[in-house]
Amino acid sequence: MKIKVGTYAGAGDNTYVTGVGFEPDFLWVKRSTALIGYIRMSTMPLNQAQQISGTLVADEIQRFEPDGFRTGAGNSGAGTNYYLAIRADPRDCKVFSYIGDGVDSRAFTGIGFQPGFIMILGVQNASVVVK
Repeated sequence: MKIKVGTYAGAGDNTYVTGVGFEPDFLWVKRSTALIGYIRMSTMPLNQAQQISGTLVADEIQRFEPDGFRTGAGNSGAGTNYYLAIRADPRDCKVFSYIGDGVDSRAFTGIGFQPGFIMILGVQNASVVVK
């Protein structure tokens, strides 16, 4: 697994943020002037990210690139942007999506290791679960 924590100045539409050193599978961005952060995962469609509150938004983080990521028009506010980028290694990190069914005690199999950290971000119920 590769991890990079960094900052960039308020970017504009279609800005390539470089210097990450790898193409992320997971990105968490929080602008100093915004109340809420955004997450983008490699499993999401292009030009889509998700607010930590659970709301899907377009044009914040457009896509991942070989050395970073590309921002959208929604990411053009002033201020410093802080980010956490992760490149998954199948031996110790997995990024995936699933369709919830509203039932407790769901088993996830095939991960390949015992997770030490789990983050589940719901879309419809706007909840974040961290274990």
